[in-house]
Amino acid sequence: MQRPRDLGKAHPGGGRHCPGSGRSARRPERGRWLSFALSRAHGARAARLFRDDQRAAVKAFGADFVPVLECEPGRGIVAGSTSVLARVKLAKTESRELYLNDGIYGSLMEVYQVPVITPFCRAVRAREGTVEGPLLGWTIYGPTCDPLDRLPHLYDLPANLAEGDYVEFGPLGAYGTATSTRFNGYPPAEIIEVERVLIS
Repeated sequence: MQRPRDLGKAHPGGGRHCPGSGRSARRPERGRWLSFALSRAHGARAARLFRDDQRAAVKAFGADFVPVLECEPGRGIVAGSTSVLARVKLAKTESRELYLNDGIYGSLMEVYQVPVITPFCRAVRAREGTVEGPLLGWTIYGPTCDPLDRLPHLYDLPANLAEGDYVEFGPLGAYGTATSTRFNGYPPAEIIEVERVLIS
């Protein structure tokens, strides 16, 4: 991943005071979208995969009983175009709780609505790259302090995560921006074009 030039600069904290965070209310901030330009090859690949599915359905059910197949080309074409870079606001290692500046009311709404879709993620440290080390199963909370603003799965991320680190989630190009809200005054995520995003 090509890191944004200002990734290591200080950013304003986000949102309302969260219990136990020791932080006062500040100007809301949301995560960042990392996006790269799509090519026509993505559309051709989605069409080819759909044709393969049609052939598999005919083989499984027979030509006279094949069910009607519907294709959602949007996800196939754009999901891999974007990942979300959310900044760690607070890491409570003992309770394995991680508070980010983005959550289900922002770029991660689809994770809450469709929990079977679990995005890949990795930890990133400014000017160092991917964070390595022993892993913990973290419970991840968004910035709003609403009790629903919690991701439905535990995420295995390094135990040494700290405030100011980032968690990159991907691929989220299909619905991340489409379902993002301005709940509690949080603005949309900033979009930064890069050469490569997290796919798996």
